[in-house]
Amino acid sequence: MIELFQFEKNIELATVNFLTTNLINATQGRNLENISKDTTEVIFEYGGALDEPRQVRNGLLEYNAHEGTLSLLICTTREEGKNHNENIGKVRQLLLNSNNGLTAPGYSFLDLRPLGSVTTEEEENNQDTTVLQYTLKFLIDFKLPGKPGNIEIETTPMAPAANIEIETTPMAPALIEVL
Repeated sequence: MIELFQFEKNIELATVNFLTTNLINATQGRNLENISKDTTEVIFEYGGALDEPRQVRNGLLEYNAHEGTLSLLICTTREEGKNHNENIGKVRQLLLNSNNGLTAPGYSFLDLRPLGSVTTEEEENNQDTTVLQYTLKFLIDFKLPGKPGNIEIETTPMAPAANIEIETTPMAPALIEVL
């Protein structure tokens, strides 16, 4: 179970796997030997537990909802055919909640909220770097080995919109009184 509480490692790895699957060159930022000039480094900083929901474990309520800051350092060398703004746009699009494909055993990723970005230019290295930051909310499951977990996330599919008819009455021309 100790593996479950390695939030930084697990979330960084889940993010790298998701970005790599979607053709973004990504690496964990804490793994410095893998960093190149044209990559997206991923760093997660734990921010603490959320008040709700709570999960029962051994008869006690435990905090299983957490949040933190996910930082993505997008580095692009200024070479022909490489577009830094396009790289930023691809990552932002992938991290929309509707596109979010982060997965890790024992985790349910709930919400990614964009916080902002900062861009720096390194003329001597001919490189641009932008840091995108997101608040990430997630649940962990305190399941015991060999037993099912007890995280339940209920999602209710929305029904298709009903045909709604709106009746309108044309307005009469306004009468203007001149004094």
